[in-house]
Amino acid sequence: MIAPTPFFSNRGTHIRIFEEVKALVRRGYTLHIITYHLGENPFHDSNIRVHRVPALLFWYRKTEAGVSWQKIILDILIILQGTWKALRLRPDIIDAHHHEGVLIGWCITRLLFWRSIRLIGDFHSSLADEMASDGYLSWPPLFRFFRWLERMTSRLPDEAIASSTTYTGALQKMRRGRPTHYVPDGVGGARSLDNSDSSAHERFHLPRGKVLIVYAGGFQENKGILTLLDAFGIASRKRSDIHLVLAGSPALSIKAHLASRPEFRETVTLVSPLSYHDVPALLGACDIGVDPKEPLVGQASGKILQYMGAGLPIVCYDTPQNREYLGDGGLIVRERSPEKLAEALLALANDPEKRRQMRKESLSRSRTFSWQHTAETIERIYHDVSRT
Repeated sequence: MIAPTPFFSNRGTHIRIFEEVKALVRRGYTLHIITYHLGENPFHDSNIRVHRVPALLFWYRKTEAGVSWQKIILDILIILQGTWKALRLRPDIIDAHHHEGVLIGWCITRLLFWRSIRLIGDFHSSLADEMASDGYLSWPPLFRFFRWLERMTSRLPDEAIASSTTYTGALQKMRRGRPTHYVPDGVGGARSLDNSDSSAHERFHLPRGKVLIVYAGGFQENKGILTLLDAFGIASRKRSDIHLVLAGSPALSIKAHLASRPEFRETVTLVSPLSYHDVPALLGACDIGVDPKEPLVGQASGKILQYMGAGLPIVCYDTPQNREYLGDGGLIVRERSPEKLAEALLALANDPEKRRQMRKESLSRSRTFSWQHTAETIERIYHDVSRT
């Protein structure tokens, strides 16, 4: 498995890789993960080996998502490390994450062409659209180049995987009919209507007697975090007993925004950093989950599945993926504005019975999304590609 990222860090891409690996090993697989020199090793299983490139770029400490030219050097190191490991381990399949990982995996399969190693591409989102949403491709010719690179890379794997229905459709068009599969994320953590931890309020410094609205995810602007702050500011002026819990990382940018708005001093709690393993306890102490991310990059929302696993009613924007996830387990906001997001948050805060009904629906629907099902689907793809 190629993971061109500082694996493991507590964010969405890494969570998908982590849970996929655990579920595949439960089905009898042995996996070797080639990754950067940074990151934790979250596994304690002899069937999972994490191989890191040499720490030649010892000064490179970036663990959050984003572009860096130094990653080119790290990716060359992964090609070298991956080729050496493939020579020794003789893998049947290379499972590569992201467009970057697919390019690396393709290089390894070409260098070892006589081995006939099959390549699977696990595409988490659109390469060009994600870079543009991060503010990197404002020059149109540069955007067109990365769109071309995305199309070209999408055609390299023998079979391709996408985590959202939106990007699965885009991949099918780019791959011109070659095998492409929708493989959704699963729900982690324990599922229970009484998922609360009596110590969670103390652990995370959460106020009691408030309606707690939680956002658990990254704080980059393209996640919709500023829209959420504006929406909560509107809602908190109309109802004084709601409280916003912001959980995730990196925290520096969001701290600056909170400091510039003194009205949030008593109404917002920042939990950062947040370990993935602490997410169920935090969510179990809250009342409403919110995801203000707009559908810019074709990426699925893993946080919504986590909210569902905790039995939270959810407020989010209208996307095909969110509708598939939620059913009647949340409020879908069709107009993308702070005012409409605030209306939906207040509608749930004002209606405990509605929240109770949505909790049941959210929890029930979460059972259809399991990492075990994800692993079963990937296993079928492995079998298919091995026969070609």
